[in-house]
Amino acid sequence: MWQDGMLPLLALLLFAAAPVAMADGSRLDLQGKTLKVATLLEVPFSFKQGDNSSSIRGFYIDILDLLAEELNFKYNLYVVPDNKYGAQLPNGTWNGLIREVIDGKADFALAPLRITANREKYVDFTVSVASSGMSIVVKQELQEAESYAALFLMPFAPSTWILVILFYFICTALAFTLWLLSPYEQGEPQLDQIPILRRSKKSACSSFMLVTGGLFVQGFARTPKSPAIRILASVWWLFTLVTVACYIGNMGPVLNDRLAIKRLQPPFESFEELVGQSKIPYGVLKGAASHNMFKSSKLPSFKRADKYLRDNPDSLANTVLQGISRAKTGNYAFLAESLTAEYYTSINCDLIAAATGITTLDFALAVAKNSSLRCILNEAILKVKMSGQLTATKDIWWTKNRDCSDQLSFEAKSMALMPGDFACLYGLVLIGALVALLALPVEMYIKNALPFKLLPSRGGGTTAAAAAGATPAASTAAVAGAAPEAAAAPAAAGPSSSAAADTTGGESAEAAEQRPLV
Repeated sequence: MWQDGMLPLLALLLFAAAPVAMADGSRLDLQGKTLKVATLLEVPFSFKQGDNSSSIRGFYIDILDLLAEELNFKYNLYVVPDNKYGAQLPNGTWNGLIREVIDGKADFALAPLRITANREKYVDFTVSVASSGMSIVVKQELQEAESYAALFLMPFAPSTWILVILFYFICTALAFTLWLLSPYEQGEPQLDQIPILRRSKKSACSSFMLVTGGLFVQGFARTPKSPAIRILASVWWLFTLVTVACYIGNMGPVLNDRLAIKRLQPPFESFEELVGQSKIPYGVLKGAASHNMFKSSKLPSFKRADKYLRDNPDSLANTVLQGISRAKTGNYAFLAESLTAEYYTSINCDLIAAATGITTLDFALAVAKNSSLRCILNEAILKVKMSGQLTATKDIWWTKNRDCSDQLSFEAKSMALMPGDFACLYGLVLIGALVALLALPVEMYIKNALPFKLLPSRGGGTTAAAAAGATPAASTAAVAGAAPEAAAAPAAAGPSSSAAADTTGGESAEAAEQRPLV
């Protein structure tokens, strides 16, 4: 009895192992054999170099050569009569490449065939050869960029300009305060009696010139004597140097982005925007997988696109080249595979592509249902992909003919510098201002704590007591001894000498009042 129960299980195991054995046997028989391969004409996947059909070349032809070299087989390549990918007709039959595989006319179909659920019912697909989404191809308009009255403000964000102006007024006010209170900037003792208004005017003028000159990377006529003001000036000049350098550096991209002739952004940035407008007509390849996807989908945007294509059958393109050519004329958007769109926009500078956001699907080779050739091709495709040959082949076809590499991309935009980009610089200025404020009381203490001061005299020399190092008592005695002689000299000289002395004394006093503060 147990033998009877084991027989079905043994038969099941043999049936499961049969495809593997068949695949191995077929692989041995595949060496040196000639396979019939069906394809269609579509640039850059497979196209004719000339009138001779034997000169078909392209990305998929290179893949076919790699597979033939890997599996050591020969092939006869032919173009399907209707040049269609394969769509199911109303009577249930198929056309294009799918029909060739179903009827057994071709061992496998070589083309960018999308793997769909409906096609999977009638043929088998190999592992993915390439992947692609969908893109919107429209005509690229070139125009002069608009003029901007406030172009010089664009390197910085508005908030950055506000902070620069705020720091300018803060440093000016702080410099004015330091200049007004610092003992090193008040001038000689005999000028301390001058009204505070005059001193304030001098301090305001000096602080304004110092901060403004630093902002425009200019020098200052007189170097401040106060250490506190010098500290403030150092951090302010560092701030202005970095700010001006960043402004000039970011002005170049702004000019390139705003003033040069550039490529415009596409009119739509998503599939929903395309189907939601009625100004520009759009279409897709008739009978392609994307066309059938719109018919069978339940998404609102896909239903809207299907309704539009049903109401406007003239929007459908019979070939990809027809759709691309119509897009080049303008006022038409063509929905194409991303790989196809990328190729045509790279060789036609008047075309531009925008992603639709539609799910990416895989391309594969189609073989007959339950064909052992599928396992053989899968193994060969994986080897070619892992060796990097597939990627290198794709790069050849998608990069060697790029004629628009020097064109500006619509995604390239200048970036205005934000306040966060200057955070460290703002912190350094605040620290410098704080240090300058703390240095002011230290200046006052050191200035008032000196035992004596070496100040310029009226005659250009120094006082006798300071120059000779005499004691206060000796200085008093010298002055007292010289007093009678000084008093007798005017009397002996007469009235004229006295008048001349008075005149000289008056002029000196007037000159002292009008002398500017130092």
